[in-house]
Amino acid sequence: MKRGFTLAEVLIAMTIVGIISVLTVPSVMQNTFTKANIAKLQAVHAQVSQAVKQAMVDERINDLRDSEFVSSTANQQQSLNIDFIEKYFNMSKSCTTVSDCFASSYKEIKNASLANSINYIKTDKAGYAILTNGAAIALDLSSQMTSSTSKAHFVVDVNGKESPNIFGRDLFQFFIYPDGFVGVKEDTWTLDDDEDAADFNTQLTSKCTNSTDKPAAACFLLLQQNNWKADY
Repeated sequence: MKRGFTLAEVLIAMTIVGIISVLTVPSVMQNTFTKANIAKLQAVHAQVSQAVKQAMVDERINDLRDSEFVSSTANQQQSLNIDFIEKYFNMSKSCTTVSDCFASSYKEIKNASLANSINYIKTDKAGYAILTNGAAIALDLSSQMTSSTSKAHFVVDVNGKESPNIFGRDLFQFFIYPDGFVGVKEDTWTLDDDEDAADFNTQLTSKCTNSTDKPAAACFLLLQQNNWKADY
């Protein structure tokens, strides 16, 4: 004769399932959220790379410093940055100020608030916009682009003003170089790259998680080197 479960056994089983859910569901949701943000970041990076490549083809130039979208005049450059975004990106709207597109403040990964964190995003000449995928971007093609080794400024919050508003979680930075390369080069910081890869990775992780020296850029490079896994 088959015997069913007693009420006590059912309650014990439900309790165990509940405990497991409490322990695992937040982790699963966080991993899903992180993967979604990384996918958005990859999409924006690809879009920027394609935009720069197409602009250089359209203008028949090999050096972005020769572009019609680069000016030494601040007011004109901001307008040119928006023109560039409108022409080469899937833009939803442009923003007059950084606060129209980005959150008012950001934290580092260890949840510590950063003083004047918005200054990591804005420049005097940057153009700001929201893309059709909801990402907020800041672009300044003229920022520090004074030599062949200099770079232009690009920051993206992959989900706009929505949380978590943390460097390396939804806010990232990479650069546009005069030769058209889009990304972050290792010589952005003075790191000891003569050591093994693991040691270099450790130094880069420190820049990403506990630094005021371009943390959003360090996190971007770290993601690329870790095959787009947020192991920090």
